[in-house]
Amino acid sequence: MINKSKSFFLLTCLFLLFGCSNPYKGFKGVETKGMKKKKLPSQQLRDDYDKASKKMVRAYKKEQKKTKRRLGSEVKE
Repeated sequence: MINKSKSFFLLTCLFLLFGCSNPYKGFKGVETKGMKKKKLPSQQLRDDYDKASKKMVRAYKKEQKKTKRRLGSEVKE
């Protein structure tokens, strides 16, 4: 039979093995150290501009549809 010191050592090794797994696994944009991936400022500005322009285009199209319904006339797109 296994003596107490060997069983304690085995349990300690198992706890360390399973306890050191990646706690951030499955989360997007998080590295193993827990630091968020950084983007260049120029890339961040470009992404923000693209988002804002898409939002403005959607708002413009929505407004044009409202105008078309209200006036009952065709609006050039």
